Amino acid sequence: MPEDRYLSSTTTPAGVGAQRIAHILTRSSQRRTRHRHRRYGDNRSTNGEDFEGITNPDAGSVYLAFWGKSKDWLAVLLLPMQNLPSVGISGSMESLGLAEVLPKCYCNEQGNFSWAEGYNDGESLVTEREFPVMYFDGQNFPAKSAVGWVSARDLRHFDATNKNSLVPHIQSVRKFLKARAEKRSPEQGVDGPKSEAPDTTERSSRVANNNPLTPLKASQNSDAGS
Repeated sequence: MPEDRYLSSTTTPAGVGAQRIAHILTRSSQRRTRHRHRRYGDNRSTNGEDFEGITNPDAGSVYLAFWGKSKDWLAVLLLPMQNLPSVGISGSMESLGLAEVLPKCYCNEQGNFSWAEGYNDGESLVTEREFPVMYFDGQNFPAKSAVGWVSARDLRHFDATNKNSLVPHIQSVRKFLKARAEKRSPEQGVDGPKSEAPDTTERSSRVANNNPLTPLKASQNSDAGS
């Protein structure tokens, strides 16, 4: 039975403007899946002239994602379509419940994910891509955090090292990135570099997905903060 982290589209994340929070509907106390909310209306142009999003984000990196109900930008971890443990997350697309609500931009052939027609690089619907994310929403990350799909239009680059960042739950972001970096770098020894800057410690995310048919491939120089 897939682990379900369902959050109704009528709610806002924990810890983000309590006065704006309606009621939380959960099918499980463990995992919630957010329905996507486009920042731009259905009539928004898709020709790229006003596009400010990200169409090829790096799996394992942290981005900002717009949540329409609260009108806030939240930090999210961009998940690979396969091999989630490679970016520090246990489970799979199926166990997180994300495969059950697969966006139309994907094809799923027995667990092998690829872009549907029109969504490949250079094609007309590339700006309509959607990506799996895990939210830094104030819950115990990553065990209890909500997951969902975010439109390319609603993604922005993010610098987790910015000391003046006002992004909600920034300390949770830094804690996760630091712990992941330390776990991946035992060969550096106890006296090795333990920088809190995630963009210097994310080399392992380049292997986040080795399946050539999988849309999300980690960057060769993955930067967890951008």
